[in-house]
Amino acid sequence: MGSEGQSAPGRGRKRRAGNKPGKRKRRAHQPRPSFYIHHTDRDMLLLISNQEGEGDVPVSRRRKEATETPGAEPPVTDSGWGCSIPLEILHGIFLLLVQSEGAVPTLCRLSRVCRRWNQVASSPHLWLRVSIGFCWGDPGKKQPPKTQSKIRETLEWLIKERLSLMSEFSLHHWKTQVPFVVKTLAASCPRLSSLTLSHCTGVSADSLFTAAQNCPELLSLNLQNSQSGSCPELRVLELSTEIKQGESHLQICIETLQTGCPKLEVLRLLNLVWSPKSGGRCVSEALGFVHLQELCLATSSYSFVSDSVCQRLLRDSAHLKILDLRGCYRVTPGGICQLPCVDLERLYLGIYCSTKNLALPRTGCSLIAQRWQHSLQELDITAHSYSEEDLAQALNILSTRGSHLHSLNLAGTKVMSPAVRELLSSCPSLMHLDLSSCRYLPRGMKRVYRGEQDIRQCLAALTEELRKELDTE
Repeated sequence: MGSEGQSAPGRGRKRRAGNKPGKRKRRAHQPRPSFYIHHTDRDMLLLISNQEGEGDVPVSRRRKEATETPGAEPPVTDSGWGCSIPLEILHGIFLLLVQSEGAVPTLCRLSRVCRRWNQVASSPHLWLRVSIGFCWGDPGKKQPPKTQSKIRETLEWLIKERLSLMSEFSLHHWKTQVPFVVKTLAASCPRLSSLTLSHCTGVSADSLFTAAQNCPELLSLNLQNSQSGSCPELRVLELSTEIKQGESHLQICIETLQTGCPKLEVLRLLNLVWSPKSGGRCVSEALGFVHLQELCLATSSYSFVSDSVCQRLLRDSAHLKILDLRGCYRVTPGGICQLPCVDLERLYLGIYCSTKNLALPRTGCSLIAQRWQHSLQELDITAHSYSEEDLAQALNILSTRGSHLHSLNLAGTKVMSPAVRELLSSCPSLMHLDLSSCRYLPRGMKRVYRGEQDIRQCLAALTEELRKELDTE
């Protein structure tokens, strides 16, 4: 019994030692990483949990998602070539990467390499222009309260610790938390000069008002599907929607907008179905857009813009240079000519929707030409119903000596060959001419002409046509 009891441990030790000839030593088990990297909209970085205590459950079944926490402790790997580079040179390298790839997610990734890189990536001078896309959770799914809380904490830390010197910020495709983001920016980013909220919903007027109050350098506010607040230093305001939209439309009090944005220079309401709201007492008291240089109300759908709306918008805009009323079929030439704009340079009146049931004016193009013949550089009257005589008179005015016209769009009009020939003969500055779908022009002439050589070929063809007509007679 004693010998047997002694032999058993020996055999066990021999088996555990694993010294049998011909067998390879078994490699140590490599632990699985606790996360994997996932690229989402606009190349945002996600760290998705890979541990749930469920063995080898596929990653696709584990959807516990969390963003990379900016305040997390960087890994302690301060060795190698990265630590031998001077901080100034490393800062310059990071700056080049940011200019090429954007601050987010580039700096987030660089900050997790080592403590030295984290120190450089934390410099607010690298976070001057930041664009953030929606990256928490699956698109279209509701976020649990825990995820929403993590979003707020992450953004609040990021804005306070990294974006204090930021000048340009863009937020894309956010459905929640937008007012919180705007207010946090307003509290921590006094140098903010440009704010873009693209395809975001839930934008509140009080958050924009907070940004206007706390960001004295705010010059540009770009909103889509949202409303604007009071911004006394705002220079550019653009609201746009997709071409396909619902039946509802936005009501805008023009006088309130003029009071809230007295220094506005550019106003663009693109593809936006909107109607003017009554201003009440403030109509007579408010000062108009004195500094406005560009007004764009272009649309390809229904439009409420009329002569009276244009008059309310531009009653004090004597310095306007660009007026884009494409699709605004209620506006008449007479109403346009009554505007106080002295030296209008670009006027776009083309109709880019069906004109089947529209009562478009047959005269008035000559009035427009006469009003701004001295300054007009670009004119678009696509698909208008001006008569042949009125168009001929307008082109005759525009072809006078000293004309600055270099772009003319006559597509779909009743313009005739003699009027076009006279214009091309007397207007050497013209570099773009659109004659597509002009029903009274000969075949082969109904196209777009670009550049000096193309324009000369058009003139030569029209001259040849005239010679043939004279020979026939």
